[in-house]
Amino acid sequence: MKRTYSSLPLVLALCTLVTLISPSKLMAQESPTPKYIVEPNTLQIGDTYDVYIKTDPVSTFDPTKVKVTPSNGSGINCGNGNPQGADNNHVLTIKCEVTSGSQPGTTKLQIKEEGKMLGLVDLTIISFRPVAQQPVPKNIDEPIVSWKVLDNHETRAAFGHYVSKNYYCIEATITNKSGYDYQVENIEFKLPDTSINTRVPATTLGMARATLERGHLIGWRNESLSAIKAFGPILTGFTPFFKVQNHQLLFSKSINIFSDPFEKGFEAVIPDTTIPELQRLNDQILSEGFIIRNSSRPITKYVLFPKGFFGSSGKKDNPIDIMKELGEAHLSASPIIFLNSREINSTLSTSTNSSR
Repeated sequence: MKRTYSSLPLVLALCTLVTLISPSKLMAQESPTPKYIVEPNTLQIGDTYDVYIKTDPVSTFDPTKVKVTPSNGSGINCGNGNPQGADNNHVLTIKCEVTSGSQPGTTKLQIKEEGKMLGLVDLTIISFRPVAQQPVPKNIDEPIVSWKVLDNHETRAAFGHYVSKNYYCIEATITNKSGYDYQVENIEFKLPDTSINTRVPATTLGMARATLERGHLIGWRNESLSAIKAFGPILTGFTPFFKVQNHQLLFSKSINIFSDPFEKGFEAVIPDTTIPELQRLNDQILSEGFIIRNSSRPITKYVLFPKGFFGSSGKKDNPIDIMKELGEAHLSASPIIFLNSREINSTLSTSTNSSR
């Protein structure tokens, strides 16, 4: 029994030693490999950059001992490789020139301290190879515009009375066989009147919407409905002036009939068509520019032209006469031509580091 108790301190000492030298303790005592971040990490051939290499917060650089050198044959020139320290020596800065002899792809910068490798960072080199610029072609054929003026009944059925009263509606079919794609913005008219030396564009969608919305507010239908809604409460105020109870009751019932059944019947018999007319206006009238591809199928668009532009002669209803007034239809458009395309070669990169 005495031997057992005398060996107990020895056992406790051995357990303490094993705990102190356990693998988890050994791993915790090892210094972690620093993680380097390089910015910028994508360089273009022919340019010079200030490259920043940042280490983790628990590590620092000694700028007097550290050298940054590119890989052999990379075409990057870092001068004598002596960086400058910044941010309490957590950051190295060095000027790197990507010479014309560099090849697109991934290369590495080596970070060494007194000849010992601290780590590697990846850089991606890209190259822009300009394609020979071509002259802008002259005398390019415009897309063909086939058009007609809709008669007043068609315009009214599609877009309502207020639009047909103020605008001519033109249906234009555009066919592109020019050899180029075209960006189309609007349709213009070259009027036969020689005193007007510019093309006149069609009305924008916003102006046409404003006309229809104003007509909705002050048109006879809505003004009549507003009067009916207001007339009932006004008549109700005269009820106390009837001294005879039977007359007062008859007057009140008449007001109720006028304010409720008559008002609802008016709305049912004469519906408000503004909402569907606005929807058709948005769907069919040319509002935003579009691209018509070369040799693609023809595209049909609708545009509006103000009747008031021609003064008193703008009251004509014959589509043939209106087309004579408008003259020739042309596109407000530009050909899409690639003048200076670039081919970009690049390789994605990942940062790697070697342990101290």
